[in-house]
Amino acid sequence: MDSIIHQHPNWETPYFASIFTTQLGENLDGYDETSDRMAELVEKYDGFMGMHSARDENGYGITVCYWKSEDSINAWRNDLEHQTAQAKGKTGWYSEYTIQIAEVKRSTFFKAV
Repeated sequence: MDSIIHQHPNWETPYFASIFTTQLGENLDGYDETSDRMAELVEKYDGFMGMHSARDENGYGITVCYWKSEDSINAWRNDLEHQTAQAKGKTGWYSEYTIQIAEVKRSTFFKAV
């Protein structure tokens, strides 16, 4: 399972998480390039804090993006380049997906030394 992890252990709560679970479909033309572009673009958004992303060998994936506010999430959702990618996801890249928004009220971080 591949993973991209960007998380700071001292984030102040509360903050928000957008949870995007996907199942890849058959037609993946342009998917990797667009996925890389979205990861690059989202990092430039005000309020974006970081993300975790993983996909298994069967094409099931989950990406959790962390945000300072719901307004930040809405701004990302309404980004025109992101909307174009969303449309491509609906018409071929994904056989199914779910988006959930959650408020993180408490977070604990541990790292072995």
